[in-house]
Amino acid sequence: MKFLVNESPLAHGFVTFRDLGFGENLQGDAIPYRIELDFDELSNSFQQKANDFIEQCRLDDLSLAEADIPKLRDLGYPPFQELLKDEPEFSLELVQDYLYFELLNYLFTARPVDAKFVINEIGSIQVQDGEIIINGSGFAKK
Repeated sequence: MKFLVNESPLAHGFVTFRDLGFGENLQGDAIPYRIELDFDELSNSFQQKANDFIEQCRLDDLSLAEADIPKLRDLGYPPFQELLKDEPEFSLELVQDYLYFELLNYLFTARPVDAKFVINEIGSIQVQDGEIIINGSGFAKK
């Protein structure tokens, strides 16, 4: 995994994310970041959390007789690993819309006191050449 702040590398051990107020406008200049991550760098623990989410969607849809995420229903609620392989754009939409905290918790374990950079929001998630590219903004920890 590569983590870049203003195109400069930063060790992911110095990165954290905003729990409260995630995605809210910053009072000051936002600093762009980019994460470059290979598919195989998504751990089994993150994928299990994604699978748990998919299963909960299936159960909720059954109980409500209506799909919250119709495309997930139409695909038959497949395991996340299959989604990532067969429907990479859709799988990353799920991450951006529903599983972003699970992903950030998996990728960044720095305690806030040790952090040099704080992720404030995820602007986009894309697939390019077999990599997951995440762009967003944050701020330097003072």
